[in-house]
Amino acid sequence: MIADNIHIVNDTLYFAGKSTVELAEKYGSPIYVMDENKIRENCRKYINGMKKYFGENAKPFYASKACSFKKIYNIVESEGMGVDVVSVGEIYTALKAGYN
Repeated sequence: MIADNIHIVNDTLYFAGKSTVELAEKYGSPIYVMDENKIRENCRKYINGMKKYFGENAKPFYASKACSFKKIYNIVESEGMGVDVVSVGEIYTALKAGYN
């Protein structure tokens, strides 16, 4: 099954409404892209599930080892999640993103 944020139009792959050809032309290739709306949607699913099954004070934590950079920390923090950091680099990046 193809994700709901991936489409092919006239032999061009679109991700989150953006042409991957245009993204590659603008930023070069290889390129790593993420769908902020989908990340936020998934954060909300985790938050709602945790609250439903573990109570209103339950708080999911994002595992930094999955992907550690400031924007992802900004997103998960704004959605109400915590972050799990273990390395000095993850701690440094989370602090630079505004986690205390």
